[in-house]
This record gives sequence, C-alpha cells and structure tokens, in this order.
Amino acid sequence: MPPFDINGSLRRLKPEKHTSPLVRRSDADLTFIDGEPDAGSALLLDSTVYIHVLTGKTPTKVDQILRVRTINHSSVVVGELTNRLGAHIPRNEREVRAREKLLEAINGIPAHRLITPTAMNWGEAGILSGIIARLGGYPAGRMQDDLNDALVFLQGRANGLAILTANVADFDRLQQLLPDVRALFYRPNP
Repeated sequence: MPPFDINGSLRRLKPEKHTSPLVRRSDADLTFIDGEPDAGSALLLDSTVYIHVLTGKTPTKVDQILRVRTINHSSVVVGELTNRLGAHIPRNEREVRAREKLLEAINGIPAHRLITPTAMNWGEAGILSGIIARLGGYPAGRMQDDLNDALVFLQGRANGLAILTANVADFDRLQQLLPDVRALFYRPNP
C-alpha cells in the first residue's frame, strides 16, 4: 500500500489546472495581522517569526498575538533553524549570544506543540512546490525552499491552524493554490 493516496492528491490539487503564472497579489487582497483580534485561531509559526522575535524585529501586534494565542511549531521549521547551527560557527561574542538565543528558543518548544509532517503532507508539498516552480519559473535550487514552505502550509491546513509569517511572496503563492488555508502576514520592524 502506498504511503498516501497520490491519485487523490492529484485530483485535489489538480496540477494541470494551474497554467497561469502566479503573481504576488496586492496587500489589500491579503490578511495582515494588523486587523486581527488578539484572541483567535491557533497559529503555526513560519521560520521568519522565530528570526524576527530573536532579533527584536516583530511588530507590537505580533508580540501581542504570540502572548495570547495557542502557538504550534513545525518540525520543518526546527530543521530550517537548526541548519544555521551547522552552517555557521560563531566568530565573536555577539554571534555566540545569538546562537545561545536560538538554542534557547528551540529548547523551549513544548513537545506537545511540535507537529511533524505526514507522508501525505510530504507528497502534496512536492506537488505544490513543483507547481510553484513551474508557474514561477524558479531555478531548481529554489525548489527546496518552496518544499519547506509548502510543508508548513499543508501542516497548518491539516491541523486547522493559521500560518503566521512575514514571507508574503511565497505564502501568497501557496494560498492562491489552496485558498482554504489561512495565512496571517506581517511586516518586520527594520
């Protein structure tokens, strides 16, 4: 038996139906966090949120919502964050402190709030990232980033969670393909 129903996924996602280039929509067509009530649906955090929290670049509204809402974490995002631990060796005290803050954030993720992708998430994320690469004309090296974003997006969908992200361009494209997934966008502080 296959790990997931590939034929069902192809019927649901209909890759052949998508032929027009995916163009970033205007901000007016997207849901930005500014108009959101503090209390609301549970969230799944994209990697941009962790980076902006750790660097002090989250807007006040994001900080408020993170204090009030139920927060869930993706093992895909943990992988993106831990990649930095292997790819970059701290060379000075500032970088050592940044690494310690990242380790503290990762260690602080409660096990019961960590979501791991299913075989179906992986299979459908491959299809979605392929559609995005084809319609966006992206080079092959870019597909891994799209695959990770699609995994997080589908995890949110499967668990009924809104995705919180500053990655407007990529998650907008995903939302155009699957409009039933809720994405909440924000702009980081400079």
